[in-house]
Amino acid sequence: HGPYKIYYENGNLKMEGAFLFGKLEGMVKVYYEDGRTKVEGIYIKGKEEGVHKLYDRSGNVVMKETYSAGVKQGPVTKYYENSSLKMTGVFENGKEEGDFTLYYESGRQKLTGCFKEGKEHGPYKVFYESGELKMEGEYVNGLEEGYYRLYYKSGVVKVEGTHNNGKEEGLFRMYYPSGKIHVEQFFADGKTHGLYTAYYESGKVKQEAKFENGVQTESVKYDEQGKKEE
Repeated sequence: HGPYKIYYENGNLKMEGAFLFGKLEGMVKVYYEDGRTKVEGIYIKGKEEGVHKLYDRSGNVVMKETYSAGVKQGPVTKYYENSSLKMTGVFENGKEEGDFTLYYESGRQKLTGCFKEGKEHGPYKVFYESGELKMEGEYVNGLEEGYYRLYYKSGVVKVEGTHNNGKEEGLFRMYYPSGKIHVEQFFADGKTHGLYTAYYESGKVKQEAKFENGVQTESVKYDEQGKKEE
């Protein structure tokens, strides 16, 4: 009951707060060995309440989390050392909920997505630091589902296909930076299954193969003139 302090071996304060009926109550602070603040936040009846802050050794805020009765509830924000945003999101009942955004240190968006009850759910997009779209797809209950596309910086599609329950399913296509088709292959339950065809950028067939559950069973290769390679 009353004020409470813990010290490092060097004599500097490590933690300070107060107890009420055996539980932390009021502002609690934790310090680095050099005396700088590491964590600070309010406790009520031994549980985190309101905004809690985490600092790096230079004194910069690197994370803010919001609590209600010891459970994450409300906005959470992470920062880079230069104080620019690193991540923004929201928690409900201790789980991620709704829109989450990640940022590059430059301030540009890195990723946008959604959560539902702590799992990725809904469309997401990933960006190059220069701003161009890099990847897009969708999650359902934490697993990738439906369309998926990966892009070159130029905006040309690099890879496109479909996911089912978090695994590749059906036809996937890969492209050269020019936009010309590079590879066509089929997947079943996340494994290459069925026909596989690779092309030269000229459009001529480079390789034809067959797969069964990820194992190649047949393969024929061609040179750029269309002649079979021995």
